[in-house]
Amino acid sequence: MDKRRIIFAFIAFALVAGLIALQKSLKGDVARVIDGDTFVLKTGQHIRLIGINAPELHHPTLGEEPYGREAKGHLEKLIMGKKVRLELDVQTHDKYGRLLAYAYVGKIFVNAKMVEDGYAQVMTIPPNVKYQHLFLKLQREAMEKERGLWERRFVVDKSKGIYHLPSCPLLKTIASKNKVEMRAKEITDNKYKPCDVCKPILSSPPLEKGKGEYVGNKSSKKFHRLDCPWAKKISEKNRLYFTTREEAIKQGYTPCLVCKP
Repeated sequence: MDKRRIIFAFIAFALVAGLIALQKSLKGDVARVIDGDTFVLKTGQHIRLIGINAPELHHPTLGEEPYGREAKGHLEKLIMGKKVRLELDVQTHDKYGRLLAYAYVGKIFVNAKMVEDGYAQVMTIPPNVKYQHLFLKLQREAMEKERGLWERRFVVDKSKGIYHLPSCPLLKTIASKNKVEMRAKEITDNKYKPCDVCKPILSSPPLEKGKGEYVGNKSSKKFHRLDCPWAKKISEKNRLYFTTREEAIKQGYTPCLVCKP
């Protein structure tokens, strides 16, 4: 019996020692910021912030996404060259080998700050859901106050007097000198016309009861354009309609990667 107690005591001590060592290792100095949700420590370890998603600078198909540079710049202001404390959740690494973490610089909760200031949106991937409700609350506030990427902005082709969504494929065919970024009010004041391809909407039109511009899947927590092939596969009991893209995101839904709503 005594021998078994000694073994159990040794195992308990090893576990505690391991946890203490792990806690000590969850600190580091930031060497480089990749984009608005990923950075690298001086040790070479890549860190992916949990629960948020910022516009990318090097998307494999879309290239540089709108507001990507601003998001990266804001994260740099918060952490570049500083010592960060990292908090883990249930899943510690993603499929790319990046450490998944909540980051802190002093009293600043970096993940939350990026969402609060409008430089990232909520992206909840179970089982890492510890601060999901906090992030959604901060995102709603950022959207209501139109901070950062939530500011309604469009790209105007001055040569034709047509305005587009920032993601419109036709923008690649327009000369840089003719492209100007504008807010909804400026577009209305100048009476610019909407693009026939991306069909930008300055304000939401009235809709029939129970219908919307987007449809969400209550099971997967993703939302789609109405003509998306995946939208047609959603069962009636799992359907939830949204008037605007912002409304869907505000309720915790993430955009479909196929139809890109």
